[in-house]
Amino acid sequence: MKTLVFKFCLFLSLGFCLTPKANAQGTVPDISILHLINFPDTAYEGQSYQQIGITFFNNDSLSYAGNIVVYIKGDSSLVDTLYTSSQVTIAANDSTTFFTNTGFQFDPGTFRAGSNIVVVWPVANGVLQTDSLFDNVFYVRTSSVTPVLTGIESFDAYPNPANKFLGFILPSKSIAESVRISDMYGRIVYEHDRLFQKHIDVSTLKQGYYLVVITDTKGKRFLTKVLKY
Repeated sequence: MKTLVFKFCLFLSLGFCLTPKANAQGTVPDISILHLINFPDTAYEGQSYQQIGITFFNNDSLSYAGNIVVYIKGDSSLVDTLYTSSQVTIAANDSTTFFTNTGFQFDPGTFRAGSNIVVVWPVANGVLQTDSLFDNVFYVRTSSVTPVLTGIESFDAYPNPANKFLGFILPSKSIAESVRISDMYGRIVYEHDRLFQKHIDVSTLKQGYYLVVITDTKGKRFLTKVLKY
């Protein structure tokens, strides 16, 4: 019963009615998704995620040849497209993995800030398939920090994204004295009261976005947002 209700909700979310259509062998396709590859545990707004793999399984005794669209939905109201291909071939009772050929961005209309239960389902030759895959992702909306930037002058940081060290250039006549780095939740992850070099060691930070605030010797603050990879 839950499956029927859920599928009905998916029809409403898509906003159109899918009509069953036979494949090249004259049967209605029966495709399921076994698992996702390279699907992040934590996703950041504005960041592009490359090469997400989707492993399909053909439950039919005949091979499948046709188009496939994979839809994805988090805990927000909108549905997004994770993968689409006009022509795929999957052998009978066999699995095949395809990878997204463009970067996928997690949209705030599809995912709410924080923990999301993710639903992924395929449509093969216009037929909504019976099996859906469930996963989890923690979504970080980086645009929510924009108000924090208001009224504070920015500075140049390089390289950005950074891996080991982060260099910085303040406006002329400004001499850096201290630095504070916080994550997207406002937690301070790095703090140094005396800067003697024009670079910051960020090698121990986890991957993700951070806010870097540098205070100069006159007490003026400068801020920028960096990505650690």
